[in-house]
Amino acid sequence: MPSWRKYLTSSLNAASSPVLASLGKDNTPQVRMLQFRGFIGDRSSTGQRCVSHDEDEQEECLLRFATDLRSEKIPGLLKDPRVELCWWFPETQEQYRLRGLAHLVLPSTTEMEQEKGHHWPLSDISPDKERLVAWRHCVSPASKLLWTWPHPGHGPRASPDSFPDHWQDDMEPQALANFVLCAIQVQRVDLVDLSVRPPDHRIWGKTADQTWEEEEVNP
Repeated sequence: MPSWRKYLTSSLNAASSPVLASLGKDNTPQVRMLQFRGFIGDRSSTGQRCVSHDEDEQEECLLRFATDLRSEKIPGLLKDPRVELCWWFPETQEQYRLRGLAHLVLPSTTEMEQEKGHHWPLSDISPDKERLVAWRHCVSPASKLLWTWPHPGHGPRASPDSFPDHWQDDMEPQALANFVLCAIQVQRVDLVDLSVRPPDHRIWGKTADQTWEEEEVNP
């Protein structure tokens, strides 16, 4: 596996949420915090393993997140999938910046489409099945309620009884109709370790043959 993923896996022992930077549909910058829900292909509760073939440097790695079809970030990511995650781990004093492409797996009933030529990168994993895996194994019942609530960011604010606080199985069709899997395909990683002096700074990028190349740089 790429060495950057070994670093990140070790850092994930300390709970933290990354910040996602992207462009909105009007081409203005947007940032928001996301909850990391494991690596694509993982079936464990910790989510610290990518889909694996030969465990070599060419192994593809997708980071799993979830979002709402009604969210303002959806049109922007469909228009321009380029993103960067900034991930700060205060316990270890490490900062990761991961640049790549956001692949959205939308409900099959939606008429939205991704940019032409923007394809799901894992040929041996069905994106629709992976979306259901994320829903069933990576989202708690309490969190699933969010996808049943009124349209996020819209007003006027709905009445309190429009925000149920107890999950019931008959809510699933409504929730799944709004549930979107966001899989980020990492293309560049920048790690700064501030726990040492001078700080350790290294960058990983993909070469022309899609292998990972690591370089130590000045902090």
